[in-house]
Amino acid sequence: MKADLKTILDDARARDAALINLIIFTDRQAMALFRVYVTVGVATAVAATSGILGKDPILHFAGPPTAIIAIILAVACWFCLRAMVPSDIGLPGRAAEFWQWTTDELVTEEEALRAYLQQTKAVQDMNRATNKRGASALAWAKRLGIVAPIAGIAIGAIGMIFNGI
Repeated sequence: MKADLKTILDDARARDAALINLIIFTDRQAMALFRVYVTVGVATAVAATSGILGKDPILHFAGPPTAIIAIILAVACWFCLRAMVPSDIGLPGRAAEFWQWTTDELVTEEEALRAYLQQTKAVQDMNRATNKRGASALAWAKRLGIVAPIAGIAIGAIGMIFNGI
């Protein structure tokens, strides 16, 4: 079966656009989490500092658990930044040089299509790698966002047990 040229090109373009949209979506999610984590992390760090350095025994008791939460959120922020790190991405379409080359009388339609698909594959491979790297970092940021309060509660509970509260 010989595929229709228009179908091939439309499919390749749709796949390019989908990969770029995934990269953008990951970037936006990472930015949203980063804003939340920074806000909560700074407030938690201030509370931890007040608790650890303060004279009030209740605040002093809450210092270590809130410090753990702040540290975990700081690491989660780092993963958000990793998800948003500037990367090379392949944009849809071809450079003018490619289209100039295709206008040469010696270049057949089949050669042009093969060259187009080879370039498309290279671009899509690069975009897939970028998306995978960003999605992995974002997944770690999300996990740490879940772990932070659990770790704080666990540290607080251990402290309560050892202090007989």
